[in-house]
Amino acid sequence: MIAYKKAKQVLEVFEEPSARARFLVRPIVVLKSVLFDVPHVVYMRFNDFENLEELSVPEGYCIRTYHEGDEAIWTQMVNRSFSRLYPCSMNEIRKSSHFDPESLFFLMHNNRAVGTVYAEHKQNGKSEIGLITAICVVTEHQGRKLGRFLLLQALHYFKSKGFKSVFLDVDEFNTPAVKTYLSAGFKYVGK
Repeated sequence: MIAYKKAKQVLEVFEEPSARARFLVRPIVVLKSVLFDVPHVVYMRFNDFENLEELSVPEGYCIRTYHEGDEAIWTQMVNRSFSRLYPCSMNEIRKSSHFDPESLFFLMHNNRAVGTVYAEHKQNGKSEIGLITAICVVTEHQGRKLGRFLLLQALHYFKSKGFKSVFLDVDEFNTPAVKTYLSAGFKYVGK
């Protein structure tokens, strides 16, 4: 555990001690009103929809899209995974003019949400781009390739909407996620 003091608050970050030697020399984001540096982020793009892997729901799980009332569940899951990088709120997402309830997926196990992914639409000038954000799986369900399934779910959604390419960003030190994205057909586009 590494603790950083900023603005009279202590932020606790659980990291591998040797992996993050350059942790505090990167872009700044706001975390609960505290300035905080984040690790290297790499940007990746997928545009090989012709060879998109088939989608098969893992045994014992099902997938569903956003329903009214899911805000607290989604926010809790995403903040548990990403709060050290940025605080998330479903209210911000729902206010977007591009929000499609069919683009926010929940992976369910025994009627409990255990994972999520958001296939976000963003306006870039006159064109719309696809972003895959907030892929997360609760700790007790990790290690079962469920993140890959959620990634594919988002890619199939974008394919059904006619997108030609999709982007995401990832902490370059998140080796399991980077390997998953590369094996699914994503390519690096920069830092």
